[in-house]
Amino acid sequence: MKFFSTTFKFRVKRFLLCLFVLVTLSNCAHSNRWLEQGDMEYEEKNYEKAIQYYQKELQSDLKTKGENDPEIADDLHRIGITWRIKGDPEKAIEYHEKAIAVKLKSFDESHPVIAELWNDLGVALLYKGETDRAIEVLQKALKSIKNKTEGNSFSGDAIWIHHGTTFIPMDFPQDSRRNIGLTSIWLNLSMAWVEKGEMEKAQGYFEKALNLAKQTDNLETIEWMEHLIIELNK
Repeated sequence: MKFFSTTFKFRVKRFLLCLFVLVTLSNCAHSNRWLEQGDMEYEEKNYEKAIQYYQKELQSDLKTKGENDPEIADDLHRIGITWRIKGDPEKAIEYHEKAIAVKLKSFDESHPVIAELWNDLGVALLYKGETDRAIEVLQKALKSIKNKTEGNSFSGDAIWIHHGTTFIPMDFPQDSRRNIGLTSIWLNLSMAWVEKGEMEKAQGYFEKALNLAKQTDNLETIEWMEHLIIELNK
């Protein structure tokens, strides 16, 4: 005896498929909205609210993409950056390390896409005062980004300079983003060696960054770096 006709089974399958599509699209819509709201709160410097929205986006992506998807690493990275800006380097380090672990499941350690993650982890370590480990991580970033020329285009947002007892974020000019990756790593390495008291090494990395700015004829970047020198000499 047949409990369900073939037509009924087909309709059930079609209904379930449509339901799956609707739920997936709904999750994507929520995710996009959460990302946009998180970005808005971030721009307004409401970092705690931004983290809440980024966490919602992360949870949504985990449901739809799985824990090993590269976009999960992007979510974790974004949260890590926000914790760093908020002033909690320990949580920033935690999320950056998780992001790297996920990204490495899709990319080799020498791939330039990993460079940005290494760099931001290095910044968080510098902020926490773990200078030796920061140098180790930043050297990995340098190795990764120099493997391919397109690696020079990642959009690191800042370096951190130690001024008295506090770290000061120094944002890069928006028009300089094409070379920001390599410049950011060199400058962070420079600041790390300043912390170690190795001024010759620090100067070497700083000059490399400055020369790159001069090669691109980017006057805004050069002016910004001159301002950095003034800050360091205060």
